[in-house]
Amino acid sequence: MKKIVWLLFVVSLLLVIGIGWNVVMDNQKEQKHNKGLTDKSEEAIFQYKSNEEKIVMDVLATYKEIDTIEFVDVGENEMTGGTHYAFELNGVKGFSYYFIENEMYGDESIVIEEIKEREVKLTDRKELLALKDKVKVLYGGWEVIEKQRDSEVISDQIEAERMSVVALKNTFADIRSVEFKKTGYNEKTGSYRLFVAMTNQKNETVNFSFSFSQESPSETGGYIVEDEKIQVEGITTNKVQVIYSNKEEEEI
Repeated sequence: MKKIVWLLFVVSLLLVIGIGWNVVMDNQKEQKHNKGLTDKSEEAIFQYKSNEEKIVMDVLATYKEIDTIEFVDVGENEMTGGTHYAFELNGVKGFSYYFIENEMYGDESIVIEEIKEREVKLTDRKELLALKDKVKVLYGGWEVIEKQRDSEVISDQIEAERMSVVALKNTFADIRSVEFKKTGYNEKTGSYRLFVAMTNQKNETVNFSFSFSQESPSETGGYIVEDEKIQVEGITTNKVQVIYSNKEEEEI
């Protein structure tokens, strides 16, 4: 009897450890995907920051009585491989610097009488750093790429959630609605781990997770059984109400 109790205790302990490990790994994968960071984008963001910092120092060296520097746009020239950085000085538009291979290539700014140039360009770094402390700088170039990158990550995630609903309909019978609570992505396998609340036609709800790959869009890659009475295997032919992780809704 003691051996049986001891065996049950060991099995239970291993199950708890296994579940805990899976939760930790899923959270790590989700955080990595939600950040959407690749080596390429990280490098690009670093270069945007670095180049805008060079512009700030050159602006302070070139112009006098500067109170604010605000970066408003950044654009890539595919033909030359250069980058244009547009910014405002003291709220005045018309300023732009051009970089090639992350080296300052030229000042494209138009002549504006409101913003006065120095008679002699400052070269003392300590003096420039002291001026910078008094100037309000609103960086923005890297925010452009971050917003674009985040938008692409969210768009890919929502599309995967949409496709996975079809897989759920091919797996379970009598689905009334599906709400996505959390979605994680595994870059190594190219598959998603999705956490959902699924409600059947009797208005009974079960929370569980399942895996999904866009390479096999018509089926799930496996799921956790939490309630056999609700997770009834079969096919759902009716329209299903879907709430995505970004709170958008539609019927599939």
